[in-house]
Amino acid sequence: MDLFIEATTHDNHGIDLDDLWSDATDTTEFFEMIVVEVANYAIDKGIPFGDVMGLTFDDDDGEELAIAANSDDTLWIHEVVKLYDHLKTTREHYIPDEAILAYIDNVGWAYFDFDADFKYAEGQYSQEFVDEDYEEYARDHMSDYGNEIPEELESYFDYAGYGESLVEEYSRVTWGSTVYLFSN
Repeated sequence: MDLFIEATTHDNHGIDLDDLWSDATDTTEFFEMIVVEVANYAIDKGIPFGDVMGLTFDDDDGEELAIAANSDDTLWIHEVVKLYDHLKTTREHYIPDEAILAYIDNVGWAYFDFDADFKYAEGQYSQEFVDEDYEEYARDHMSDYGNEIPEELESYFDYAGYGESLVEEYSRVTWGSTVYLFSN
């Protein structure tokens, strides 16, 4: 995973978070290492530290989560650390990393509470909506609940329509080409 930072001159710089994390002993040291990277970038550009802002948090496939950074503080760096730590170490983290990133992207970085909302997002997660196939979703749902239509009547049942009505009960959140379903 990478962090891209940007100077007020609109030059950007990538920081390999995986490399920093492998050298850090804990989240405090990880935070300090990111601060050093940001400070070195600011020095290199000849600008104040506060003029460097977070641009994106990128997953391993290059999908970008925009960071809402406030130049008045280093809150965005703390948020990057909390996000990375949650994805890499939290025992309660049981949904795909991409689903968490999609959820934050959908809510918006500035509106996501990095102290409380991870648990909420994990609790609201339902599943990946594979290929956005409503018919298959309905068939799987019916099978999971032991509901079957007799074979001679099956051609009269609108699985796709039923699947659409089932999916409407969820928030559809996209990350890359994958759609995830979260309870409303």
